[in-house]
Amino acid sequence: MESIKDMLLDPLKGKNQAQNILTFLFREVLLWRKVTLRLWNKKVESFFERPYNVDYQDRGNFNKAIKSNEMQWPTFKRGMDVLEPSSAVMTLKLTFADHVSEYSFILDPEEDEVALNVNSLPWQDCKIFTRSKPAENLLTHLIRHIYADQSKGVKSETKWFNNKVQEFIQEPRNVMGFDEKELSSFQSTLKKDVTDPRLTWNKLRRAIHVLKPLKEEYTLTLSWPVTSHLVKPLPDTVIKIEITDPHLVKP
Repeated sequence: MESIKDMLLDPLKGKNQAQNILTFLFREVLLWRKVTLRLWNKKVESFFERPYNVDYQDRGNFNKAIKSNEMQWPTFKRGMDVLEPSSAVMTLKLTFADHVSEYSFILDPEEDEVALNVNSLPWQDCKIFTRSKPAENLLTHLIRHIYADQSKGVKSETKWFNNKVQEFIQEPRNVMGFDEKELSSFQSTLKKDVTDPRLTWNKLRRAIHVLKPLKEEYTLTLSWPVTSHLVKPLPDTVIKIEITDPHLVKP
């Protein structure tokens, strides 16, 4: 969007211009809560006054990041913080050919994302990450937890991981137009992405794709505080996005 004002004045809060999952979820919440420019500005002032944001006062870059059509993870968390839900939980459900796995985590603006103290996403015993640098954000803890869970019970976790990457690059749709040198480089890049200590949202999605789920489901659940001027509490906001493998052939 050209500006936050344009986004908030748009009837759909810019939802149709969203270019990734995080942006769509955020703008859907703006739409559901009927956030006006006046309300947004008031909440932004409150956001910057919170004690845990004392070291983050970059309003110019904050506004630029919020209006982006491809919102990144730190901005998404800050955007949720501005809206002040009493709780925010994201659930990722992965459907595979032979099983379904579900992972939930809390969006807490005060959590130390290096040493998690709100979420529990264990992965430290997984051999895939033995030589990796320590996780530096929640997304890294999440993907490592997912890989640790999905490789549970195999004889060799590192061999399982290498096979997953090899299977991924052997599918023509994933490497169309690559020559041999580019293919080798892409294989190395995939492994680095999965083991990156500071995962971005795009790298998280790519790491999930290596696992080849048939369907991804992202559910954001927000609860809202009870305030004196409300006749009755606001219901929870539940927004779900489903992404099915476009090449899936149903029997």
